[in-house]
Amino acid sequence: GMVTARDAKGRATRMTGTNKNIDAEKLAEFRLADLVREQSAILSASPVGIFTTVDRAIRRANPAMEAMFGYAPQELIGKPTRMLCADEAQWQIIGTEGYERIQREGRLRTEVAYRRKDGSVFSGLLRGVQIEPGNPDSALLFLVEDISDEQKLQQALAESERNLRLAMEFGGIGVWQREVGDDRIRWSRNIGPMLGLPEMAGINV
Repeated sequence: GMVTARDAKGRATRMTGTNKNIDAEKLAEFRLADLVREQSAILSASPVGIFTTVDRAIRRANPAMEAMFGYAPQELIGKPTRMLCADEAQWQIIGTEGYERIQREGRLRTEVAYRRKDGSVFSGLLRGVQIEPGNPDSALLFLVEDISDEQKLQQALAESERNLRLAMEFGGIGVWQREVGDDRIRWSRNIGPMLGLPEMAGINV
């Protein structure tokens, strides 16, 4: 800027000017803008549901989060997190014990029963951190993964193992197993009586 001093007749007697190097300031602004664009691109491309909250209200949600719960773009913004949880009691626990764990340990990891917009329920793995550690008023960042298929697979495998065990017991089939490099031997519960060694029954199943 420039300031001009004048005499009684209005004639200029002195001009004082200042110059400011704005290159560093502009560069910082450009870098900040680049970081914001990069962060937005990462959130948009992530296959994992990501959202941030302040006072248990959703402030931001990425496309994967919206698709996972069946909401339109921006529809979750400003909504309470309660609408995502299928169980009121579990939501209350997350808000007390879960938030305390984030403050104490810096992170949260727990399984949650979630409800989509259409009312269907699914199991999700929730991970949470504080954006500004040590600041209790800081926003929280959460990641959600739909683990319904994984749980169904685990249940199917467990059911298959139970059925195989029953089939072997009723079919009079005994099975033993020894891992290479391991001296331990595992056997089915019915192989002991088959070998005339009742004390082996049920030691390993």
